[in-house]
Amino acid sequence: MVQDQFSIYQVKAGCEYRPYRFHVYTYMLQHGLAITEDHYDLVYTSSLYPGDDPDIIRNRINEKRPKRFHGHSVSTGDVIAINQAGVTQCYYLEQVGFIRLPGFIHPSSQSSDSDSQKTTGDAGSGGDERVITLRTTDYLLKDRKGLWLAEDMILVDGRPFFLLQHQDFGNDAAFAVVDEYGNQAAHDSYDGFTEDVIRQIRQFLQKENEQKAQPEAGPEDRHDWTYDTSSVIPAQRIDGTIHSSTMQSSNSAPPLENWQKSYQNGEYIRSAESGEEANYDMVDGLHNNRRKRKKRKKRRSVLKRLHEKQLEVARRERNFPQQEMPHVMQEYEHGIERKPSNE
Repeated sequence: MVQDQFSIYQVKAGCEYRPYRFHVYTYMLQHGLAITEDHYDLVYTSSLYPGDDPDIIRNRINEKRPKRFHGHSVSTGDVIAINQAGVTQCYYLEQVGFIRLPGFIHPSSQSSDSDSQKTTGDAGSGGDERVITLRTTDYLLKDRKGLWLAEDMILVDGRPFFLLQHQDFGNDAAFAVVDEYGNQAAHDSYDGFTEDVIRQIRQFLQKENEQKAQPEAGPEDRHDWTYDTSSVIPAQRIDGTIHSSTMQSSNSAPPLENWQKSYQNGEYIRSAESGEEANYDMVDGLHNNRRKRKKRKKRRSVLKRLHEKQLEVARRERNFPQQEMPHVMQEYEHGIERKPSNE
């Protein structure tokens, strides 16, 4: 059934199906009448409108019967299956309202390759080999204690998923959410198939499809990689034989490549040196293998030295007093000439 559609099922024609027609759900249970797809015919399928539920669909069909509808008026005992976003749920119509009906539609996922998807193991290892149905009881879940029975079922993208209830603790314990092979599809739930549980089921299906899409590696593509703790050179094992070029011995280690020498001691600073030292033999954890430059003295200004010399000569020739020297120096630095005093 296509996503976002609904289908209406009505009891088949024939005398043998007369006991199944127009009865409420409690009557069917009291008389042991199974409500399964085998006793019903698909009479109508149409698109699902936003906000549709079984009561709205029943009223709309009865008020204006579509031309493609082949059957009697939608009434008690009919089944409406709603498929929305890949999640299929069935409902049994009562005189007023409806009851959710798990397990009505037979899942189409039980194909010939189903055994390859089963991962629960046998009862001896804590699992059960049976395929789960709504009639399943005394089921052994892998890595779980006690016996379980199927309480509810839902179809997601055509795959059945079950709520398993613990037979000893009942509603006091959370439901286990599994697929038909007993594989856990979501976290345990106290509230049944909630939106979060359905989201986890979709993630389970997506992961399963990704695993199927991955090609299986042949014998020639399988490699066993082992690492020696003293170096980063891998020893590759192919077809059970270790190549002599990569084989590690306990007494001697193979020579390291240049790019590996900086990582030999595992220190970050030494690996950082590999791009700064002159060669890899100088990698020792210190940036000290370059030739150090001598610290040069600060150069004195030539003009300043010239002015000092000029002041010294002028003082000797003109016999300037010593206390006037600072003022005279300032004048000479600014290019001002001072006339000698005529005393």
